[in-house]
Amino acid sequence: YRGNQQRYFSALANVVGPSFYIRINPQHTIGAFTRVRSFASSRNIPAEYGYYRYVERPLNEAFSIAPFDLSGMLCSEIGSNYTFTTETANGQFTIGANLKYLAGYEAFYMNNQTQFDYTKLAENDISGDEVDLEYGFTDSNTNADDFELEQNGSGFAVDLGMIYTFGESPENYDWKIGFSLLDLGRIRFTQNAQQHLIQQFNPTIVDTDLFRVLNGVNDVEDYTRLLS
Repeated sequence: YRGNQQRYFSALANVVGPSFYIRINPQHTIGAFTRVRSFASSRNIPAEYGYYRYVERPLNEAFSIAPFDLSGMLCSEIGSNYTFTTETANGQFTIGANLKYLAGYEAFYMNNQTQFDYTKLAENDISGDEVDLEYGFTDSNTNADDFELEQNGSGFAVDLGMIYTFGESPENYDWKIGFSLLDLGRIRFTQNAQQHLIQQFNPTIVDTDLFRVLNGVNDVEDYTRLLS
């Protein structure tokens, strides 16, 4: 795609564990659930990094990169659920919430905090000016021969939702309207985690060929030192 809109990507995988719910009476329902989740996303990748736009850009011509960020995480959830349902004059109204304890295993993030100038150079080199970049990752498996799941953080989150159904019954309705707010919360990684800050206010040339042989997570520590 060659347009000016910002790019984005999103990946999500869920493994749902044992779950249940109990209807106490027609109005009240409680339940519990377990789940393992992995996800990664970035919603504001600058259009300047779009494939065609970048490849066709001439060498030695500086262009600006707007702030952007990306992140990913692997975590598990243990949650409880409650819903309340009541009849209305023309239908049914239901409101519910999930309260979740989060166990964090692996995570990474990168945050480009300011606009900076970027230049393509010959022989796969690049140049940056006034870079203010923050990034971090968990390192419990960066030097391990075999991947081993280890909890490195924890937190809490909540889901909220409501549905208003218009009609004779929830099964035989004319129309319905709903609203939900998902994953409102926080998880903090306090073990086996690194945070790095790159602030460079003078033009700096980077030889990207040095970074082209990344073979996996075992090389992350080496490339972190190389980038530093």
